[in-house]
Amino acid sequence: MSTAAASSGRPHVLVIAFPPMGHLLPLLDFAHLLSTRHCVRITVTVTPSCLHLLSAFLASTPLAAALPLPLPDPSAPEHAGQLAPRTHHALLAAPLSTLRGPLVSWARSLIDPPTTVLSDFFLGSAQLVADDLRVHHRGARATVE
Repeated sequence: MSTAAASSGRPHVLVIAFPPMGHLLPLLDFAHLLSTRHCVRITVTVTPSCLHLLSAFLASTPLAAALPLPLPDPSAPEHAGQLAPRTHHALLAAPLSTLRGPLVSWARSLIDPPTTVLSDFFLGSAQLVADDLRVHHRGARATVE
């Protein structure tokens, strides 16, 4: 387990967001509750084209920050609106998995790195990020029906 909690006295959760709104909003609601009720620091990683989706969350969650990371392949889709018609949004998981290296590098550069990784269950690569950082991973099936 990371020593971040010991150095800051506060847990730090890295949320790896899956951009379709039915997945993103429940995950942000959960992160908001963690932060406001339990004083957990939250960092939400998104691609730059999805950063605007975090504005209400960031305004209402004082201990939260955004980490916009561009995909290494600029032609890869960042959100469901960039997918071909009738393409399942789960195909966004593959391009988002390419953020593993940049996420791990970012986290290792911090004095208080994340103590847990939280992601949507579609993002299996988030488990690999957590493994690289030697922290816990929690996957959520966060959908609005």
